[in-house]
Amino acid sequence: MITLVLVVDNHPLSSEGLLNSLSEIDKEVEILNIFSNGPKARFRAASPAPDVILVSYETAAEFVAAITAAVRARGLAARVVVFNAPDDLSIARGLLAAGVSGYVVKSAPNEQVQEAIYAADEGEVWLSPTLGAQAVKQWMAEEDDLPELNEWEQAVLALLAQGLGNKEMAAQLSLAESTVNNTVSCFYKLFGTTR
Repeated sequence: MITLVLVVDNHPLSSEGLLNSLSEIDKEVEILNIFSNGPKARFRAASPAPDVILVSYETAAEFVAAITAAVRARGLAARVVVFNAPDDLSIARGLLAAGVSGYVVKSAPNEQVQEAIYAADEGEVWLSPTLGAQAVKQWMAEEDDLPELNEWEQAVLALLAQGLGNKEMAAQLSLAESTVNNTVSCFYKLFGTTR
């Protein structure tokens, strides 16, 4: 199945490089269009409708929440993934709370952009592993009443706090990667909605 992606980025050369690397990694991503203006991206519709809207933080930081809200208001199923984002947990947390499905820091390799796109397409929430580790530590320190976790959920949470990626955790715990993806996504959704 092909994932259709709409890109919002003012830097066509960086987008082109990213997209070329994505196509080298996997042929399952098809780019519908690249918009170079964040505000216009809120109001334009692509045909066919994208599965994922990939937004460069540098291009449209102030419009990410508005783009996400516009997608929901129109009843579109597209998920928003932010890339080239600052390594800042408070920004990531705010965008997760606004409904963003993926947050990829600027220093992340292109493979993480691909992982975030696929996670978003599956309805999951994805966060760069370095921020994921910070998020889990902060969440555990702040929350007095954490949800009851079974044994493997506790193991996933412990490995996530160490900064491991989903594939690494799945291999280490002998779990299906989809199980780890779903568990981590649930943690991030809880983290994005709790104070």
